[in-house]
Amino acid sequence: INAEYGGEDDRDIEQKDEEDKEMERKKGEDKEKEVDTKKGASVGRMTQNRVRNSNETYQKEKESKKEDNKQWYQRRVRGMRQGEPLSVRVLSVFNVTKNCFKQDFRTNIRKFNLLKTIFEELVGAESDAALSLCSCALFYTIALDDRQIDFSKPSLDLLVKILKSDEERIQKSVKPSKSFTTFRKRVNELFAAELKTAEFLDLTNITSDQLILELLIFLTVPTSQIDYKEEIRVCGALDYYINAIASILNRVDKGNRLTNENCQRFLRIERYLQLVENLTYMCSDNQNYTVNFKKKSVIRSLYKVLIATLSTIHSNKGSKIKLLNRSKN
Repeated sequence: INAEYGGEDDRDIEQKDEEDKEMERKKGEDKEKEVDTKKGASVGRMTQNRVRNSNETYQKEKESKKEDNKQWYQRRVRGMRQGEPLSVRVLSVFNVTKNCFKQDFRTNIRKFNLLKTIFEELVGAESDAALSLCSCALFYTIALDDRQIDFSKPSLDLLVKILKSDEERIQKSVKPSKSFTTFRKRVNELFAAELKTAEFLDLTNITSDQLILELLIFLTVPTSQIDYKEEIRVCGALDYYINAIASILNRVDKGNRLTNENCQRFLRIERYLQLVENLTYMCSDNQNYTVNFKKKSVIRSLYKVLIATLSTIHSNKGSKIKLLNRSKN
């Protein structure tokens, strides 16, 4: 009948049914893939958001921790502010000095730019002997990392003022205060415990003069910048040490006796000359200034040093001396 009327036979109908089913199946698969794709995109976005939120949270926690850390260090130096009582300032400077023997502490006070704050707050420290000594001890520990950039003109000015103030107190025979006696003992104990040995420091009797001298020698090694050496001269350090050489020479035993006091004087002169050499090395302005200072007094001093040294050596051949608690021939 289908053939007679031009219709489709059963096989054609079955084939079409199968094709329709196949089409429906493919459409279903496409829909499933589309749904899966949307789900995957959604999951991906969610994952990205979680990662972003996690990173933001981490950064916030990191910044918060950094800020807390900074505030902790700020509290450490807060006590040395100029408005605080003198006893509080001295104790605060000593405690910071104690912490500065740790590398991490020194690194962090630079990281948080607290050195500038410290130097600004210690302006005028030369007015008190205990505060001067603790300040010099702090500067010495900071200089252990051998960074000239730490010591700008204001800090160099302060060092020279401390030198001159201490010299005035000695000349006037000012009686040491109880605070100075206490903190001198604590500084001696601290340095003896932390440094164990220091070639040019008397760890049983540390003074501001010793600390500043060794600090400046640290900072003026031959590789230091010429401008920096000139800055130290402008602050008055070169004047001070040229005068100090002449002053010590006047106290050298004229009988050329080999006493411990005489040997300590010669050692001090040697360290002063080391600093003068550092400041004048490859620095023509400092060389000219040194030679012409007070009508070439440095040349007369060097001649006297040479004569005194040779006379003492020839008068005491083979003797043994005690120098900074160590025996030397």
